[in-house]
Amino acid sequence: MAAGSWRSAPVVLVRSEADEQQANLVDILYLFDSGALIDFTTSELVSLIRALFADSEKRDDAIERIEKGETRAGEASGASSA
Repeated sequence: MAAGSWRSAPVVLVRSEADEQQANLVDILYLFDSGALIDFTTSELVSLIRALFADSEKRDDAIERIEKGETRAGEASGASSA
């Protein structure tokens, strides 16, 4: 995925991951943990989460985890800061 194309990518990402369901934060974190979002920068992922989800403790925890590059396994992800 080319840099700067993230605005259209979330729709594709959401529809391909959960055709019959609404995407939720768990879906995004699963994809982050699995390395499927490597083409997104940290700031793009954070912006996406802020745009899709209401301000909450869960959202803040997810953003913090992504900013630290922490996957479920505790390894650094391939996402980089912009």
